[in-house]
Amino acid sequence: LEQWADDNGKSLLITNGLVYPCEGTDGAMWDFAKRQAHQEWPDISERYTRMQRTLRGKGSAVGRAPWGYRIVKRDGVKVFAPTDEGRNFVPAIYQMVIDGKSLRDIAAWLDKSGAKTQEGNPWNEGTLCNRLIKNPVYYGERRNGGNLETEALVSITTWQEANAAMSSRKRRGRGTVKLAPA
Repeated sequence: LEQWADDNGKSLLITNGLVYPCEGTDGAMWDFAKRQAHQEWPDISERYTRMQRTLRGKGSAVGRAPWGYRIVKRDGVKVFAPTDEGRNFVPAIYQMVIDGKSLRDIAAWLDKSGAKTQEGNPWNEGTLCNRLIKNPVYYGERRNGGNLETEALVSITTWQEANAAMSSRKRRGRGTVKLAPA
């Protein structure tokens, strides 16, 4: 911000009355206020991390629920509860992966069926693979979740079979052959 003010010939006024550019005692006070503001960022980060750790330790969800779940409060803690959409689509999605359907075909089926991503966008292969198929929450275990209670939408065996099917598929993309510069 100081650099911008210098580059553009501007002055800065902050709420405690300090003005930049400044020299002498005001300059020392500006530097102190700047350092204090800078220290607030790691302090906020540490408090937020501690708060998340405490909530997870109590079994409470932190953050947004994965697709097919919603957050509900039970006995004072937030937990993931499956939605009707999750109960209907998630087992079918995993079965389609196991049966060899392409992620593109599954995405098209979800779009045609009216199922939307959390952002309301059309489905794509990356969303299916990284946010759904690989996510252990669907067999009842939350990443970084402590002792969160989560109802499974598929069995761990189904989850493992779908992930094994995904891993065994041939990946398109960049090859290993290096081409000479043009």
